[in-house]
Amino acid sequence: MMGMNKKECRKFVDLEPRFNLGSGIFLIDKIKYIARSAVKIIAGRRTLVINFYNREKAASGCNEPTYTLFQCKDDYITLHRGEHDTEIWRGASLAYLEKHGIFTEACAFYHQCDEQVVTKFCGISDNTGFCALNTLQATIMSNRLATKKLARERKTIKRMASVISGQPPRKTSGESNRNIAKKASCSPLLR
Repeated sequence: MMGMNKKECRKFVDLEPRFNLGSGIFLIDKIKYIARSAVKIIAGRRTLVINFYNREKAASGCNEPTYTLFQCKDDYITLHRGEHDTEIWRGASLAYLEKHGIFTEACAFYHQCDEQVVTKFCGISDNTGFCALNTLQATIMSNRLATKKLARERKTIKRMASVISGQPPRKTSGESNRNIAKKASCSPLLR
């Protein structure tokens, strides 16, 4: 798994979208964010870029996205633009970008083709774009956790190998080393 190149990703934030303010999506109060998507090649990797614009700010002419999600097949990262032009990189999945409620419930794609780009990138066409993206991110997260768990297990096995072979483990006193070696040599498991 390669990490995302944040410097290169920052270049692909869409700061000048073209919105038709007469679109019905600007009239729905339930929608808090409008999503626009595109697939770009960033640092040699095929990356899905989704910009989330605050609906109220976009209607008033502010064109800066609040969140920009950069999604690869094996990794994802989000750039959050806060107040006073602060930028924070976040590793949270799409569903948990905001503290209150599920983020995707307050979002809608600007065009249907934006949603089709997402489902095609994720390879899951029977769901909505946000469901497909959440499924892909859940798979990535479970792979990350499995990799971390395997690394911990390997580290533990490596430390315990010296005990099983009769050698005292590191970081023990001399007397306890002798006791461990005696018990290990008498153990029926090691014969």
